[in-house]
Amino acid sequence: MAGNKVILAGFMGCGKSTIGKILAERRGQELLDTDHYIEQKLGRSISDIFTTQGEEVFRDMETQALRDLVQKQESMVIALGGGLPIGGNLYGEEPVRQRALLRGERNRELLAELGYVFYLKITPEEVYRRLKGDATRPLLQTEDPYARITELLQQRDAWYEKCADEIITVEGKNKWLIADEIIRKLSQIQERQSRTGEKNENFSD
Repeated sequence: MAGNKVILAGFMGCGKSTIGKILAERRGQELLDTDHYIEQKLGRSISDIFTTQGEEVFRDMETQALRDLVQKQESMVIALGGGLPIGGNLYGEEPVRQRALLRGERNRELLAELGYVFYLKITPEEVYRRLKGDATRPLLQTEDPYARITELLQQRDAWYEKCADEIITVEGKNKWLIADEIIRKLSQIQERQSRTGEKNENFSD
């Protein structure tokens, strides 16, 4: 069923793909990155989609990717694109903002169906240190990437927290410790929910 997946959310550069790979190896499962999933499905890069079709089209593609994943029966680890839990530009013109709010609400509903969401929380300083000079990030192609990172994180943090079952701070920790913490938190969630019958009775390691 759908709700048997471990999902990593967070801002670009927080380590979703790296941590996801460790978790997938330890659990003997597939790692699926939603950005890569969309790129493979369309045969185009995220940067190209942003440039030629715009952010709105890409955000709709993210929602469709979640719908696709709900249909997958197998357990897996999923690394989300950084903006997926938000749904789009919440600070654009009103029609764009309203579409983003509705899309974000739907995305978070789909994430709750898929499994357990861990928010990998990171500071703007650490994101900038990791990603400065990275030309593959469309949202950072500005004159002041650090200011853009800070602005986006301030906008998104509450939304990441809203969809998360657990929040994991990543700064000052190596990737192995972060993976260990997620596995430990997951066991605690499952134990707690086995007593209350919440979430998903069929979640399996």
